[in-house]
Amino acid sequence: MGRCAIIDLGSNTIRLVVYAVEANSFTTLVNESAFLGIIRYVNDGVLSDEGLERIVDSLEEFTKLASLLECERQFCFATASLRGIKNADYVCRIVQERTGVQVLCLSGEEEAKYDSLGLLCAKPQLADAVGCDVGGGSGQIFVLQQKELTQCVSLPIGCLKLYNDFVKGLLPRKSEAQRLYRHAKELLRQAPLKKAQGELLYAMGGTARAMAKLHRSMVATKMPVQDYRVDVEDINVMIATIRNMGMEGIKLLNKVIPERAHTIIPGMLVLKAIAKTMGVKNIQIVRTGVREGFLTANVLGASGTPLAENRMNQQGE
Repeated sequence: MGRCAIIDLGSNTIRLVVYAVEANSFTTLVNESAFLGIIRYVNDGVLSDEGLERIVDSLEEFTKLASLLECERQFCFATASLRGIKNADYVCRIVQERTGVQVLCLSGEEEAKYDSLGLLCAKPQLADAVGCDVGGGSGQIFVLQQKELTQCVSLPIGCLKLYNDFVKGLLPRKSEAQRLYRHAKELLRQAPLKKAQGELLYAMGGTARAMAKLHRSMVATKMPVQDYRVDVEDINVMIATIRNMGMEGIKLLNKVIPERAHTIIPGMLVLKAIAKTMGVKNIQIVRTGVREGFLTANVLGASGTPLAENRMNQQGE
């Protein structure tokens, strides 16, 4: 079936992944990202012209690379970066006029559905599972039972959003961290979620991978990020250790996860809040996620998931 490019426009990063697609499988060929922090350019619910320019510049670079790699099909979707802003239609129109890229704004429910498909890409043997994807602007939580999606929610608990809302310095003070955690727990408490059976929370996305890299560095192991496990109780220890290290803690973050040094503690607190809410004790990292789920639904044709091409055609009518 050839090569397919997917551009994921998130609140924190924009990422291009190129896949070689066969009849019922795919292989990742290229994975490139840029840290835009689009959420920083949103004021009173409106994306600024500067933020729009950053999106346009990045999309021009990524679409040029996709063309050089001879991708027969290209998709671009946005998550919390655009779905919650007042001028989303205007932004998408200008982006298409200037770059030729049609941006599909995923709803929170669609993002959670694609996340669940992404988990099954990595773990096809799973029947029952609790999963999450903590991004920059939002967090998706879902439950699979017998491979069927029985619960899914999307909440405004992204690591960059909470950093902007609660933290004044580089790292959250203890009081700021407490308020942030209580806020996340309250949003989760109000959500239509029920505790699920199982010991594991399958976590995908950049926040989860960054936590694994940091934990791996702190315990001096070279285990791969894929399937890496972190005990939920270790999160408090990690945060306290970084705080007690002072400037050395900041240096460690800048060495291991430089782009996420300021958002990793908010992100870990959100992961802890999700794990506690869902009643699990360990977090296991999964490298696949929303992009692979999107690919599965829209290119490989998984049933029961809205097809992006159909929605794009409807938008163009």
